[in-house]
Amino acid sequence: TKVKQLNNLLGAVLQSSPNGIMAFDSVYKDDEIVDFVWTLANDAIKHVISKEPDQLIGKSLLEEMPGMQKAGILKKMKKIASKGGVLRQEVHYQYEGLDIWIEVLAVPLKKGVAMTLSDIHEKKEAEEELFVAYEEVKKGEEKLRRLNTELEKRVDDRTRALTESEQRFRL
Repeated sequence: TKVKQLNNLLGAVLQSSPNGIMAFDSVYKDDEIVDFVWTLANDAIKHVISKEPDQLIGKSLLEEMPGMQKAGILKKMKKIASKGGVLRQEVHYQYEGLDIWIEVLAVPLKKGVAMTLSDIHEKKEAEEELFVAYEEVKKGEEKLRRLNTELEKRVDDRTRALTESEQRFRL
């Protein structure tokens, strides 16, 4: 049927992404969002957060990844789920034994939040290498300025000495 074909296509697209894709339902207590529960996770999520997707479904975000609260992501997810908007943020996530750079993209769903996690460690390593190279160039420029100043001073001193010598020679 057409619905089955669309479901298969959607599943194939979801699983083909190199990014971790997840969906969460909001968990309420007294009309306030207090947590989220996984309703969907693609296979790529295991490469990003080292957790098997089928073991996340139905689990609490706060229990499985309490670092999401410490990193400030949970608070932003609550805001997106209740008020809308989009979260796009680079995060150095250092919780649950992970030490990863991820780009977090979250958008509201009808009953919660959809989130994509992209591993950006290569990008961050390249930025760090670029920063180190830039700092080396700045140090080189400063050294060149000092050498140039020193050279100009020597030229001035030698020019002055030569001028004085010529004046004595004329006398």
